[in-house]
Amino acid sequence: FSSIASRFQRAHKKDYEDGMALPLCSLQVKQSDKVSYDAIETCDTSSDNNQEVEEDEEEDEVLKLAKVRNIDSCSALHSMDTSSISSPSQSKKFSTAKNNECQPNTTNTTTTTLPPATLSSLWHRKHTRQHLLTYFFFSFFTAGVDEAFPLFCISKDIGLGIAEISIGKILSLSGILFALLNYIVSSTIISKCGLYKSLHMAPFLSSPIIFLVPLSILINQYYDSYNNDNNLTNGDNLSWPTAIYLSFIMSWNRIFAMVFYAGITIATNRTVHVSHRATMNGLSMMGGSIFKAMGPTFAGFLVAFSASSGVIDSDVGSVVVFGLLGLIGLSIGFFSLLYLREEEVEDLEER
Repeated sequence: FSSIASRFQRAHKKDYEDGMALPLCSLQVKQSDKVSYDAIETCDTSSDNNQEVEEDEEEDEVLKLAKVRNIDSCSALHSMDTSSISSPSQSKKFSTAKNNECQPNTTNTTTTTLPPATLSSLWHRKHTRQHLLTYFFFSFFTAGVDEAFPLFCISKDIGLGIAEISIGKILSLSGILFALLNYIVSSTIISKCGLYKSLHMAPFLSSPIIFLVPLSILINQYYDSYNNDNNLTNGDNLSWPTAIYLSFIMSWNRIFAMVFYAGITIATNRTVHVSHRATMNGLSMMGGSIFKAMGPTFAGFLVAFSASSGVIDSDVGSVVVFGLLGLIGLSIGFFSLLYLREEEVEDLEER
């Protein structure tokens, strides 16, 4: 019996290796037969394992192909041929894979509900408040300069004492220079230095040049001899060198003021959430309008006090006016240098 069993085992093993027979089950042979079946696996476990491996390989191949062809994995699994799946466990496993691929991934999705913005809530944000204050005070400065300059040109006590038509020439020439140079200067500074460095530089470049306005009196007196041959009935004695000099100063001031205004608008909008920007811009325009109204009032009072109070000598009245305005501009520059910083972490809930 042992010899017959051995021959049968060798013959069946050869047929199994050639693909002509299925593997024997160890449960088909009793322990009393004393036959060794070490090389033969059990039917149930091997067939289940082989089927699981085939299904896993088929599923993995479908997902890989979907990624290569940029196809949705869910659609790829739905289009997969499932007719060969006969085992209930494999059918359940395949259904689980479909559900995992087709369900939306909500694990990393967080919904942040922000409270509606109010003027008080925006003002209590330290970073936003510092940007708004810088914008308000710089608006006060530029409005004051725009008011003080024509008064200086008209005044015969502390200024040039020229006619309105000459003031128009100066402002027209400065407007032409501004239009020609504004884009080139602004784009170059912002692209080379960045947003916040431009904000730090602009007040220091815009305000100190105001100190030089009173020198126009000396320049005009020096070139006044060229106008002696012309008997001007309106008392206008403006020389062209003085007009060019003042036009250059005013255009310089406005170009760098525009660099500041462009930068502060972008920077202030970045300090709040996008849904709060409309309210923030309303607050910005409201405060800016108030300070722009205060600027001419302050400048007009300062010019009038310097010219007619008798406390300040008329020879240095213009120096006091533009010196004080220039100091205000420099103080705004120091404020922006100390307090205007870009936030490194954007906390939407806090905003």
